[in-house]
Amino acid sequence: MKWMSFCLLIIGLTGCYETRERYGGSSISPISTNDVFEVTCPSLTAGEVVITGGVFSPSTETILQYDVVKWNNTDTVSHTVTSGTTSARSDVFDIVLSPGQQRCLRFLRTRNYPYFDSLYTEIRGEISVR
Repeated sequence: MKWMSFCLLIIGLTGCYETRERYGGSSISPISTNDVFEVTCPSLTAGEVVITGGVFSPSTETILQYDVVKWNNTDTVSHTVTSGTTSARSDVFDIVLSPGQQRCLRFLRTRNYPYFDSLYTEIRGEISVR
């Protein structure tokens, strides 16, 4: 088997990959096990979650694979967007947003991503990637 590594940048999607040629074909898989990446917020995103009045709004967002979701903290206190549940963090993402701050994540894998605010654990949401 022949292994080759390469990095690519396509329409804002970055990542390093390995290919493995076998039987005349090749397969591509991410080197990193992380399937969510923080990106610079584009002017248009597939989803936006506003943090205000102690809630994620909307609490559930459905997007397509490779789409970007923006979290916008319009509240007067800092909040986090932490993957997993309060009883089982998943360590896929964990971002802190100060008042007035925006942060964006690109989702590469189709699945559901529950998340919560680790500072105010009653605040919860979910990203559903199709």
